[in-house]
Amino acid sequence: MKGIFSLSVVKGFLAGLAGTGIGMGVMMLIRAIMGMPAWKTGPVVVAGILTGVIAYLAGLGVFHYWFRWAVGDEAKEVDAPPVKGWRRYFKCRYQP
Repeated sequence: MKGIFSLSVVKGFLAGLAGTGIGMGVMMLIRAIMGMPAWKTGPVVVAGILTGVIAYLAGLGVFHYWFRWAVGDEAKEVDAPPVKGWRRYFKCRYQP
């Protein structure tokens, strides 16, 4: 079980689900504060999808290099041994 949760794609999937839920919730909250009905399929689903995709990519580790560079840290490439087998298709190269 530990091997499956160490895969980047699983971390990304879980982060994407959480991001989708958070995005939909925030959009519903904004609509309720503005006096509109909280649920309207179009805007709520679009907000959820957008935040879900960004959260998926962040959970995958795609932004790790860029985040380090953006805060002024030295962004180094990971010198890890290459992953062999089927797992190599589900790993991100730039991971902490």
